[in-house]
Amino acid sequence: MPNPEFVFTLNDAVAWFLAVCAGIACISGAVAAITKFGDFLKKPNKEQDNKIEETKNEIIRLTARVENLESDSKKFSELFEKDKRRLDAHEESTNMLLKANFALLGHALNGNNVEQMQGAFNEIQEYLFNR
Repeated sequence: MPNPEFVFTLNDAVAWFLAVCAGIACISGAVAAITKFGDFLKKPNKEQDNKIEETKNEIIRLTARVENLESDSKKFSELFEKDKRRLDAHEESTNMLLKANFALLGHALNGNNVEQMQGAFNEIQEYLFNR
């Protein structure tokens, strides 16, 4: 059996070289396309991650604001309670003064309201001592 001879000409060598270069270019193009497609698939995740991070920061900021507002609300509630107690005390003392004036007017008109005046006197005295 004779040995076959392979003969390469310069044209064949250049053609093989160009074919290998074309193959490398195709493979690198495919790798670039796959990489670009992978980045395209990851892009929504990156955007979503950025939005989630922004939302977390906004939640932290709003939580701090809510805590400040709750603290202020508690302070105002305490102040309102204090004012309500003062107003109730004023209302009670005004009510007693009106009763005393009523008793004085009744006594001035007919001179017989001594018991009512004594009751108003006792009520005012009790209020002032228990204050």
